Amino acid sequence: GGTFSFQLQASGSPTFALASGSLPGGITLSDAGLLSATNVSAGVTQAFNFTVNATNGGGTVTSNTFTITRRQALPV
Repeated sequence: GGTFSFQLQASGSPTFALASGSLPGGITLSDAGLLSATNVSAGVTQAFNFTVNATNGGGTVTSNTFTITRRQALPV
């Protein structure tokens, strides 16, 4: 399986949360906006669409939609 991480960015020291959709198994989103995965296995090719809310200290919410596509492993 593979590993990766990706830091979401927003101004105002926000808290991040999954608002809708789903992440592939083995991938998590921290409240600090870090998408990370360890030992993610390839499966059938499938797209995962999800929306993340970033809420700053003043209560302002900004949303963004993302897609992660898991690809089927190539035969070796």
